[in-house]
Amino acid sequence: MRDPLHFVSVKYKLALAFAGLCLLAFGVGGFLISRSARSALEEQIDARIDIQCRATAKALGGQLHLLGRRAEDFASDGFIRERVEALLQTDDPAERDAYASELRTHLLDNKLPLVESFVGLTLVSTEGEVLVHADHGDAPVIESVLQQARGKTGIWHSDLLTVADAPATPRQAISTPLLRLEGGEPIGRLVAWVSPNVWVASSLAGLPPTGGQSVAARTPTSLRVVDPTGRSLIPREGKNGFISVRLDDERSTRAASASDGHFARDITIDENNWEVRMRMRTVDVFAPVSGLQSRFLGVGVILTLLCAALLFFPMQFLVRPLSELREAARKIRAGDYDVRVEADGADEIGELARSFNHMAESVAQKTSRLRGAAEELRVQQRELRTQHERLDTVIQTMRDGLVVLDADGKPVLANAAARPLLDVLKRDDDALSSHYVCRQKGDEKSCSTCLLHRKGITSSCVLDVGRRVYEVTATQLPPDGEGARGRVLLARDITERVEQDERDIHQERLSVLGEVAAVMAHELNNPLTSIRMFAQMLADSLPEGSPFRDHADVIVRNTETCRHSIGELLGYATDSAPEAGPVHLHDVIHDVAHFVRPLAERASVSVETEFGAGYDVITGDEIQIRQLFVNLILNAVQAANGKPTTVTIKTHDTDEAFIADVIDTGPGITAEARERVFDAFFSTKPRGEGTGLGLPTARRIAELHSGNIELLASAPGRTVFRVRLRMIAKVTV
Repeated sequence: MRDPLHFVSVKYKLALAFAGLCLLAFGVGGFLISRSARSALEEQIDARIDIQCRATAKALGGQLHLLGRRAEDFASDGFIRERVEALLQTDDPAERDAYASELRTHLLDNKLPLVESFVGLTLVSTEGEVLVHADHGDAPVIESVLQQARGKTGIWHSDLLTVADAPATPRQAISTPLLRLEGGEPIGRLVAWVSPNVWVASSLAGLPPTGGQSVAARTPTSLRVVDPTGRSLIPREGKNGFISVRLDDERSTRAASASDGHFARDITIDENNWEVRMRMRTVDVFAPVSGLQSRFLGVGVILTLLCAALLFFPMQFLVRPLSELREAARKIRAGDYDVRVEADGADEIGELARSFNHMAESVAQKTSRLRGAAEELRVQQRELRTQHERLDTVIQTMRDGLVVLDADGKPVLANAAARPLLDVLKRDDDALSSHYVCRQKGDEKSCSTCLLHRKGITSSCVLDVGRRVYEVTATQLPPDGEGARGRVLLARDITERVEQDERDIHQERLSVLGEVAAVMAHELNNPLTSIRMFAQMLADSLPEGSPFRDHADVIVRNTETCRHSIGELLGYATDSAPEAGPVHLHDVIHDVAHFVRPLAERASVSVETEFGAGYDVITGDEIQIRQLFVNLILNAVQAANGKPTTVTIKTHDTDEAFIADVIDTGPGITAEARERVFDAFFSTKPRGEGTGLGLPTARRIAELHSGNIELLASAPGRTVFRVRLRMIAKVTV
């Protein structure tokens, strides 16, 4: 347990100990004695003030009850009720004045003198109208009081009222119903104006004497009668036992309580909810007991001074050596290890001084050794900090990402270049995926298992991290002090290299396609030329009107389309220019719809046209334009996958362009495929069923004709490709 006076010197502690004993003996003893006497006196005072307060409240309430009954007696007077009823029923001003005069005379002569506390009487209608007012010249008629009394039932008491012309003479009102003679219905109220001075004085004068004591002896130091608004009446005893009442209108004054040095008692008067408050000052009551406590404390102080004088010798030979030891210890703490104290005594103080000197010498030697070791540690710390800063600079400036993992696979160090890979590792959701098909020992492994959890093996993987491609190499670290091994991941961004490889592969594919197309063109052009020649010969040999002439014409046109398609395949790699000429787009679209209709009907697809363009002539290659719309329609037919679908070609024009929307009700294009539908060799069809050149070829044809193709919308049930072709002929006309 810590000394609560550890900050006080020993010499003062001894003095305080003796002084405390004296003060405790006489001060506490005197306090207990005086406290016992005070408690007994408090009980007697509480009982007395309670009896007096209750008696006063009962006297005031009884007197107020008597005044209320007298007001009821006045209101039950048949003459008053008859005249008030007649006054209310007549509209003649003269009759009303006569009735009012009779009532006023009756009240002044026959009623008001009967009760000393009543200084005025007022008759009021049920609507609050003052019918008759009778007083001795100083009772107020207050409209707010009359409005408060309106609608009340039975006897009603007001708060303390202040008269504007005479603020020192307050009033209060007692209101009682005024009933009709026949039937008993209320026809108004009788308001009796009471003088609070007379009411309080008569109530206190009527208190019975106690043991022959006078009114002043029975009254506490402070007596107040307080209404609900906070205004109070203060009664005082005058000459010859006469009691006067003074109005205290200081509503903000806080009533004294026991905590303010007063004995207090508050009793509520049941008749009007006013309070009787009695207070008695504690100082006056306990003056004898307070003197007793002072005498006890005086004796204790004198004894304390005597004890302090006797402590001089112990403090001189005991406290002084301890003070020297304390000063020496303070110097050692400040760094002065050569300080020593005199040890010439053979008692406990001398032994303590010698032990202190030995301790100081030992501390000086160990401190010297510690200073040398601390300097060596500071030098090593500076070297380590320099090496750490160099290593951190090298790691942070590396273009390759570096991540150090602990034995649990949690990142503990990473540079800025490794931020994408680090974000994936922190998610810990096995989101690492290989860019190529990854196989370890014949079985597919997840990249997280390969890089993070393979023990003792250096592994390398090519991973897709977001939109970038990284080559990640994982190497195991040496074991730490507990035998746990972490791993180091080195990530190199090879996105550009992979994209370049894919571009080279794509270019090689185009080169091979060009060579194959040249061979196929040579092999197919000869049979197509023969088919075209024999079809023309067949058409020439048929008579006019023969239905087979149309069939022969279809063969000729389709062989020509095949020949141009082969040429287009060659032109995809050679950027050949179209053969310019006027093209009527509505005729081309109509022929294409007629041409692909048999193929579409076999696939449960209907092809419809809605021509809304007013001008459809452009300058371009008709065969290429035909191929453009064939590719778009066939793409929709193949996407239907045998399900009933409608393909509609709608046209309209602007000032400079011809616009055709190819709309189908098929399954739509997935969100992943929308960005790549115009890439060469990209196809969503199974392998062997599509080349991935249909939409890229169509876009290339549109761009060669100063136009474009765009995917406007794609959702299940509605896919829209918009073809925009520049109408050169319309502009130049």
